[in-house]
Amino acid sequence: MGAGYRWQPSFPVPGSPAGESSAGGGQLQLRGMEEEPEEAEARPTLGVGAVVVRDGALLMVQRAHEPGRGLWSVPGGRVAHGEHLSAAVAREVREETGLEIEVGDLLGIYEVVGGALADPQTTAGGAVADQRPAQAPGSSHFVVLDFLAEVTGDATPAAGHDADDVRWVPFESIGALRCTPRLEETLSGWGVFGDPAEAGHLVPRT
Repeated sequence: MGAGYRWQPSFPVPGSPAGESSAGGGQLQLRGMEEEPEEAEARPTLGVGAVVVRDGALLMVQRAHEPGRGLWSVPGGRVAHGEHLSAAVAREVREETGLEIEVGDLLGIYEVVGGALADPQTTAGGAVADQRPAQAPGSSHFVVLDFLAEVTGDATPAAGHDADDVRWVPFESIGALRCTPRLEETLSGWGVFGDPAEAGHLVPRT
């Protein structure tokens, strides 16, 4: 029997009423159950984002809710339990922009530990970003997987309930928007703004 379990056999107790036995009739008991349960361990929040490029412009949304309300970023959000990553990406884009997409390769990982969307760490190529020191209980920790994607139908976006605005933003105009921290720097580091002729690896798989 596995560790942490103990079998209590039953047997008649002399002089006891009929049917009464030791250990309550034979029970499988867990050791240590008398101890108070430990508090649930805090875990990072898993999210996804979609990097959608078309004719030298990036699909961007203005966030309608916290974290980062009012800031511009790529479409994305939390992954639901049991939801595949690609399905989460497509759902978030549909909910925020009304567009249908084909999800491509993982572009990079965007990690935020501590304050609301402040001082993130980023990693390209699917490698896991370095972990920061432990934060105080209750502080936020987001791990966002950004995927390449392309629009499969009408490319005219319409803001959904999670977005105050949505638009195709030319690369050269992104810096004029109030974006989530290091968005432009991160996408540049991932090669999103490079020459399309030299960025074939950024084209989603068909």
